Amino acid sequence: MSNEASVKRWSRIMSLLCKAAMFILPLFVAISWVFLDDFGPALSGSTGVYVDVAHVSITWRLVGFAVSMIPCGLTMYGLWRLSAMFQECAEGRFFSLDAVRGFRGFAWMILIAAALRPIVGAALSVVLTMGNPPGQRQLAIQFGSTELTAVFVGLLLVAIAHILEEGRKLSDDNAQIV
Repeated sequence: MSNEASVKRWSRIMSLLCKAAMFILPLFVAISWVFLDDFGPALSGSTGVYVDVAHVSITWRLVGFAVSMIPCGLTMYGLWRLSAMFQECAEGRFFSLDAVRGFRGFAWMILIAAALRPIVGAALSVVLTMGNPPGQRQLAIQFGSTELTAVFVGLLLVAIAHILEEGRKLSDDNAQIV
């Protein structure tokens, strides 16, 4: 199998995986709020507050789901754009405008989602403790190495998207010379 055929095959697989992840992510978010009794300890770690599941009403679970869907929705959109890029590559259009736009859309969504992580985490800390008695409600804002790494990866991907755009322009210029 030639290298190009291998890249096309992997691109088809990755496009399908991105599409599958677009459907799996919101299901996982919904399941984590429905089964908060089981996922509460994980939310405690990600929000920085102790979650007493008994105090999180159905209403606050719905609000928590809505807040959790903000970064999930951004990620879903980014995966949709990445899927479009892989579809272009699967068809042999590695430096097409649509392929570059797909990657750029993915990169920006990852950066935006990463930048919103502390805000979403703070909102979730409020949601998860709103049912607590007065004096036990919390607002926790976390910004550490995980958040910095996510923002750095987002910036890195945006930079690569700009490089791909320049490569696409050079490829177009070279194709016009022949």
